[in-house]
Amino acid sequence: MAAMTNLGADHPTNQHLQLIVEVAPIALVLLDPDGKIVLVNRQTEALFGYGRRELLGQSIETLVPKSSRKSHTRLRSSFSSQPQTRQMGSGRELFAQHKDGRRFPVEVGLTPIPTEQGTSVLGAILDLTERRRAENNFRLAVEAAPAAIVMLDNEGKIVLVNTQTESMFGYKREELLGQHVEILVPESSQESQSDLSPDSFFQHQTRRLGIKRDLFGRRKDGRQFRVEIELNPIETEPGKWVLCSIADVTFDRQKLESIGELAGGIAHDFNNLLGSILADADLALTHLSPDSLAVEDIERIRKVAIRASEIVRELMTYAAREQAQFELVDLSQVVEEMAVLLSVSISKRAVLKTSLGKRLPSVWGNATQIRQILMNLIINASEAITEANGLITITTSRITGGPELAPHGDVKLPVGDYVRLEVSDNGCGMTEPEKDRIFDPYFTTKFAGRGLGLAAVQGIVRAHGGALNLVTALGTGTTFQVLSPTAGRPAQRRRTERNANTSNRVEAVSGTVLLVEDEESLRLPVAKILRRSGFSVIEAADGYTAIQLFERGKAQIDVILLDVTIPGASSREVLEAAKKARPEIKVVLTSAYSPEMVAFPPNAPHVAGFIRKPFELQDLIGLMRDVLTVNDALN
Repeated sequence: MAAMTNLGADHPTNQHLQLIVEVAPIALVLLDPDGKIVLVNRQTEALFGYGRRELLGQSIETLVPKSSRKSHTRLRSSFSSQPQTRQMGSGRELFAQHKDGRRFPVEVGLTPIPTEQGTSVLGAILDLTERRRAENNFRLAVEAAPAAIVMLDNEGKIVLVNTQTESMFGYKREELLGQHVEILVPESSQESQSDLSPDSFFQHQTRRLGIKRDLFGRRKDGRQFRVEIELNPIETEPGKWVLCSIADVTFDRQKLESIGELAGGIAHDFNNLLGSILADADLALTHLSPDSLAVEDIERIRKVAIRASEIVRELMTYAAREQAQFELVDLSQVVEEMAVLLSVSISKRAVLKTSLGKRLPSVWGNATQIRQILMNLIINASEAITEANGLITITTSRITGGPELAPHGDVKLPVGDYVRLEVSDNGCGMTEPEKDRIFDPYFTTKFAGRGLGLAAVQGIVRAHGGALNLVTALGTGTTFQVLSPTAGRPAQRRRTERNANTSNRVEAVSGTVLLVEDEESLRLPVAKILRRSGFSVIEAADGYTAIQLFERGKAQIDVILLDVTIPGASSREVLEAAKKARPEIKVVLTSAYSPEMVAFPPNAPHVAGFIRKPFELQDLIGLMRDVLTVNDALN
């Protein structure tokens, strides 16, 4: 600090001030009224590469690039004529020059100091190299992003966009900067999307990041399109800003709809095949005595076909082909039926234990979706176990209470009786930030995860009128509790087995059945079992053949068993021909779709019944007998 003594005894400084200047975390340079350097600190030496003896007495322009020295001298003279404090960042973009000739960006703050010799100036110099590098990297990342990026200030005005935004919305960048975000929103949607404003967003979403919403965007030409927008809050010096990442999901939605159509079609055809398997198994059982060794094997085939048909129906529900069918469900039975599948689905580091309540009240729900809940929770628990001696426990029990049963959930339960399905693990547990976001779509802590499993669980639980409760902490394991309102009485155990000779004991009936079914593997066993049950059966593999039978008038047909989707003439045309030939004829419709999805022609003859594929043959026989023996209630 010997350089400080050059200021003279009359300069307002002391040893304490000298120490503060020397240890300051920023480069400080003191200039005399002529612009000569009279003081520097160690940060100045480090920033510019000069020793302080090399700088003392030199003009400040020594630290300015050669190409800018003349203009800098003029600026310094102008400042000296009207000296005033200038804060860092309030002036123009400046560059400094290192001893080795390198240029680098800086911010400079100026503080005038009156002295007897004139006005000295204390300059504070900040190297912006890293900040500019970060800013450039940010700009590159924004420009390279596959989504449209829009930054909104605290008034909802656009302060940043990328090339994808220009391409997606049809505006030039300069047309958007400074405009309110409503320029990108259809007028009809502006009120419903008002929470895009930063104040509203921060008020409601301060605890959550990455909020995703499905909205509508508006292009410059006025066209509307579906977008998915992710909102992230950003605290800046000017205030609260929002970073929006926008994806055009029009094509994705169309693709999903196409996939849904394909999935629905595949599910329909697969149900027909399962119906063939189930029909052949039923038919085979009619040839066996109850004590036959083959009965057990065939019963297993029947069970697999029935379970597979439930899964296929869930696929059709996913494909938006039908609504999920709700029924009385015994949660303990669901766990028992899945026990083997669950045990082979978990990590080898863990074991699975169950503690299932007996004679629990039933819940009103969809068994396939409940199995989906259970499978997702089990897989999540398995992935949380990273060491040996892992334990996963499934518990079902009855419990009475209200909101306190799920204090951390987003649904307040009314006071009442509930069945609680609990999946616990002794794995790694979760941090509070993870716990806050665990049900967000696309959020995952797994390297290869999609973040959809627990979001799907939450959606299914809500659809069942229940609630989720999560108990977890880092290092103490995790427990998911699914609380479902009871239906008030024990659920009936689902029947999956039957006596092999049941169909043989069905009371014999007479009548002629026209079986219209294009799937030969299903039509043949159905025709055989109907004949063995006392019916006369005429087979038709398509709609044209069925119509020809009516037009010829040779067959006295009492009832039609008609597949709704058949080749050739449509089922509607078959029904019209049947009505013309025999107005009193009765019809039983069959389809792999639910009855809600089957559109009955308004001018069809009386539809006496419906049976969904895949069906059990004993159920079909019972229905056909009722149709032929029970008087039409509408006549």
